[in-house]
Amino acid sequence: MHPSFQQHIDELGALLVHSNEASLEFFRRNRFKSRRGARFQVVTKKLGLFHVIERHTGKTWIFHHYQEATDFAIELEEQSNRRGGGSRSTTS
Repeated sequence: MHPSFQQHIDELGALLVHSNEASLEFFRRNRFKSRRGARFQVVTKKLGLFHVIERHTGKTWIFHHYQEATDFAIELEEQSNRRGGGSRSTTS
């Protein structure tokens, strides 16, 4: 094999090792985050009709614009995270 090909293969191998290490480090850092996933999900039902669904209860809100639906879902998710964090805190 030509030396330049071998050099290129070696460089790509080194890059692949760094990429795998970075991926492992990313997943190692993020594994302690919430495992329950998103509580509210935006689902497209028809063209121009979007449902925000609470996954635990099935409660549904209907929107005609995707941006409104996602903003509302994010707002509900943040509210549920604040409530969850507030109920766990204790005063000493």
